Amino acid sequence: MSLTEHETTELEGLSSQLAMRTLPRFAAAYSALLAAALTAAIVALTPAQGIAGSLVILYLLFMVVQTGWSFAVEGRRFAVDRLATTLLWTAFLIALGALIWILTSVVIRGLSAFSWDFLTHTMRNVSPLREGGGLLHALVGTLEQVGMAALIAVPISILVAIYLVEYGTGRLSTFVTFFVDVMTGVPSIVAGLFIYTFWVLTFGFERSGFAASLALDDPDDPGHRAVHRGDAQDRAERSAGGLVRARGAQVEDHPADRDSHRIRRHRDRASCCRSPESRARRHRCCSRRSCRRA
Repeated sequence: MSLTEHETTELEGLSSQLAMRTLPRFAAAYSALLAAALTAAIVALTPAQGIAGSLVILYLLFMVVQTGWSFAVEGRRFAVDRLATTLLWTAFLIALGALIWILTSVVIRGLSAFSWDFLTHTMRNVSPLREGGGLLHALVGTLEQVGMAALIAVPISILVAIYLVEYGTGRLSTFVTFFVDVMTGVPSIVAGLFIYTFWVLTFGFERSGFAASLALDDPDDPGHRAVHRGDAQDRAERSAGGLVRARGAQVEDHPADRDSHRIRRHRDRASCCRSPESRARRHRCCSRRSCRRA
């Protein structure tokens, strides 16, 4: 079926129109140069001064130039896409710039105070108005709290994981699984407030590293997450294994499948008997009763 002259002309016009409706490869750079020229003209002809004000004007003009150009050439859809892309890159660069500024400030100011005395001294008897002190107490406290929390949480998590994966049946397994699933979503701050209210305010114990280690043993720690993943994986494997066994039983018990398997085996033996192979193998194959029948 051949196309008419009118249809051919329409297709050619449509293809040329689609091929032309796109911005150049360096459209962003061209838009930035035009926005910079307009910014320079605005700064020279108006009272607008300062680096911050010039950057804001440059950014706004860049968005206007690029979006308007894209809307005129590519259409509304691509113009909105370029505008959203510009906004996303702007948010990313602002967040990255703030992060780099914070890290740079911390490193520059921290290196001047970092020394061996800073690692081996504490803040005991050091007021905010005096120089000196160190973080030895913070290092010892961190190791103490994390160590006690690991001694409490790791054995319990391993035992619970083994129970759920290997022996978990009945109501106790359901209760433990439900408790782990629910408590996994509890924030750490809620666990800390609970320990402070329960351990310090209710029972009157002092604030100590042991109390902090109890707060660290919240259900969102890696040990409890490992229990949750292990139980979920075990349930998935059991479900998959049961499904495979059920499908296998259905296949084996179906009469049509048994007949097809018997016919396939009979055809294989017949082809073995007729195949031009060694005499010994052909003798072993053809000596079977089913093959002789074939």
